[in-house]
Amino acid sequence: GLSTFTALRRQGVPARFVYFPDENHWVLKPANSLRWHREVLGWITQWTHKDTIGESQSQKFVVQGEHLN
Repeated sequence: GLSTFTALRRQGVPARFVYFPDENHWVLKPANSLRWHREVLGWITQWTHKDTIGESQSQKFVVQGEHLN
């Protein structure tokens, strides 16, 4: 949660805090869930993408038929 985000930012890790005031621990509403997955998978793709080091392109994550770059 917030403490993890704060710790990452203090260490210079580019992180974003995604907060849904109408959700609890689990993100259950379809629109919120889609947004959460786009944020998380987009971040993972950005920081694990092999093109950035000159290797072959890694698989991209797909959320409901949309490619995350």
